[in-house]
Amino acid sequence: MEFKWLQWITLILQSTIFIRAFPTTPQLSELSLPNPVDQADNATQILGNFLQPSNLTARYISFPVPNTPITLRLVLFDRPLAKSSMEHAILQIQVKLRTYIRTHYQADKDVLFPSDDPYTSDLSYQACYLAFTTWPPNRQKRLTYGMLDDALKGVWEFLYRGERFQTADFFIAHDEKGMVGYGRVDGKEGNRIGLDSGASLEK
Repeated sequence: MEFKWLQWITLILQSTIFIRAFPTTPQLSELSLPNPVDQADNATQILGNFLQPSNLTARYISFPVPNTPITLRLVLFDRPLAKSSMEHAILQIQVKLRTYIRTHYQADKDVLFPSDDPYTSDLSYQACYLAFTTWPPNRQKRLTYGMLDDALKGVWEFLYRGERFQTADFFIAHDEKGMVGYGRVDGKEGNRIGLDSGASLEK
């Protein structure tokens, strides 16, 4: 009889330990939820809320990229970037992208691989960096490496050669496929305080 009592006591103690270790109905306050920032990779930490365009209701400057099916719709911000920093960032990401396209068969027609979305310049160079991602995010991916190359041409022509050395957000539209991507040119200098009043805006 004493042996059976010992068995029951042991079983109760084991059950209590199991329930404490694995609660069946934990309260939200008891859960140790992962912090998305803690799980983020280096790119996401630097870009912050990159995947959320800063102002979906703003008016955009429409810039058809010459000799391509791509149009950029840009919002410029009063956040100055050094000319040399912008040049460095654009050329660095162009070399990386064009090297990939040149060394992979018909890569210009391939949609961005998950590991390349967002596609960024060297984020260790924080004076100026660029990033691109598929947009809208809930639609089938259509942003290709070739479209990305055309968008970079537009960034070079409109921002760098146009001497607009400042932060910019932009959507990437394709003549046939519609909206395919979203991008940003940014850096650590200055504060974003408003639109560039010298640009030609459209709704």
